[in-house]
Amino acid sequence: MLTTDLSVTAGTLRMGSSTGVSGDNSASVRIEGTVEQINAALNGMVYAAPSSPQGVTLQIRTQDASTPEPLLDSDEFTIAVVPAAPPAPVSSPPVHTLASGGATIVTGGSLTFRDGTGITVSDPDSTTVATFVHVNSGKVLMASGSGATITGNNSGFVLVNGTLAQVNAALDGMVYNAPTTAQTVVLQIESIDGGGLSDRDSFTITVRTGEFQTNQAASIAWGQPNFTTRDTGDPDEYNLRSPQGPLAIAGQLAYVPDTFQHRVLGFYSGAATGFAASIVIGQIDLRHDDLTASHQTNPYPSSVAIAGGRMAVVQHFPSRVSLWHSIPTLSTHYATAVLGQAEWDDSRLRCGASGLNQPLGVALSSNGSMVVVADTHNNRVNIYNFPQSGAFEPPLQTVLGQASPSQCDPNRNTGPSEFTLNRPTGVWTDGARLVVADTQNNRVLIWDTIPQPGASDAARGADRVLGQHDFESVQPNRGLDAPTRFALHGPKSVASDGTRLAVADTGNNRVLIWLNFASRSSGAGADIVLGQEDFVANDQNGGGAPTDRTLAEPEGVHFHEGKLYVTDRNNHRILIFEQQ
Repeated sequence: MLTTDLSVTAGTLRMGSSTGVSGDNSASVRIEGTVEQINAALNGMVYAAPSSPQGVTLQIRTQDASTPEPLLDSDEFTIAVVPAAPPAPVSSPPVHTLASGGATIVTGGSLTFRDGTGITVSDPDSTTVATFVHVNSGKVLMASGSGATITGNNSGFVLVNGTLAQVNAALDGMVYNAPTTAQTVVLQIESIDGGGLSDRDSFTITVRTGEFQTNQAASIAWGQPNFTTRDTGDPDEYNLRSPQGPLAIAGQLAYVPDTFQHRVLGFYSGAATGFAASIVIGQIDLRHDDLTASHQTNPYPSSVAIAGGRMAVVQHFPSRVSLWHSIPTLSTHYATAVLGQAEWDDSRLRCGASGLNQPLGVALSSNGSMVVVADTHNNRVNIYNFPQSGAFEPPLQTVLGQASPSQCDPNRNTGPSEFTLNRPTGVWTDGARLVVADTQNNRVLIWDTIPQPGASDAARGADRVLGQHDFESVQPNRGLDAPTRFALHGPKSVASDGTRLAVADTGNNRVLIWLNFASRSSGAGADIVLGQEDFVANDQNGGGAPTDRTLAEPEGVHFHEGKLYVTDRNNHRILIFEQQ
């Protein structure tokens, strides 16, 4: 065995190996061990100099274990510590390279800065830079994983700090998300280098009004790795199984009802095709699909609604609507109130003012104060005030489709009219207007003003109907062999962005869109069809395999920031359509 002692008169020593080393990273270090171990520690030894110029002596002394007297060797090594060379002066400013001529995108759309529209920063004599990106409307989202320090990401003013390589990595793939109104947006970029020199440039983005187009392709699919598969399997973070009803979006999370895996999945709302969900509500993790009824679970979720910082989920077979007073962001954020049942583990099918019978749709008013439920097998729509936390069976404020809460027959057993419903499935409201997918009457009913609590039966009829030419007609596709722009077959979901109305025309494997629906009269034809090449086709997946243009029994539609999200049930996926 050998012992080696090293010391320096100033500074510190750090060994290349820690075996047998004591006092490492100091001015005096001892190594004890075999010749091989001592040489391993010395190999890669680092001397850290003091901050002031001086002469330093490094002494090394090694002795063995000979008896009766140990043998030793001692040597010295002189190190001259000289002043550090001053940094080269920064005399040239940073320079931006960006495309000329600006860009044009549609309202609610996005622009990725890469390739021909990319922005880069260069600087001949500075290795670090701070870059500011500002837009007067919309939001800027920097690419992640660059190593740069990013402040204010996904906002109108973003600061990126780091080396030139890190800042350019963040700029490569930067996404601008446009506002929902047409306007001219100026993106300003300013970079300041280590010497305080700067460059400033601007890029003009024209945000124009866009529109959906008949038979257009979807841009993104969730739940499948691509547009041509329709696979499902054991629950994980990627797959969906027969999702029903619309999703809802809050912040950067889209909450998707994964109906037959008894959970709600949270996808990043900007996720690409095949992207994994990041959270699950209703299961302990992304690998379970347990079917139980409690405040922690989501049995057969069939519709999600979010507004005013609150969330509602219809759970079809327990015949209830679970409510969250704040939007959950973790699997341990459990529901706080319930409609339709007196206990969390109850699942009775009931008519009356307190009960529900296999509901399928839910909507919240824009401020979250009103809950509208498609009480499907009670053949009615129920309207509640959003209850207090911990509430069960809150009072019903208004019922539509029946003369009273105690009556639950299809079409009141008297025949269809503006006062009746037959298996309503989807609902949409902004708090003032109401739209209902009256599924087995093959129509959509529109109330231009929601009836107030206590309104007479005569004042609770719908104002307009789509899919039929009058309130008394109910045949699928108006009795024709093929659909038209005027007809519906078992519609199951409705949504509006305030101007457009989208309807999941489930039995025709398509989605219809009416423009300026507030001014359209009863029986008016749709303007746009998705999922089919024209208004007379209705084959599932066009008679073949799924593509980015086809649908198979869509059961959910939802507008958000210029995009239309379609729940494509039999293809086990969500399709996202962007305005063209």
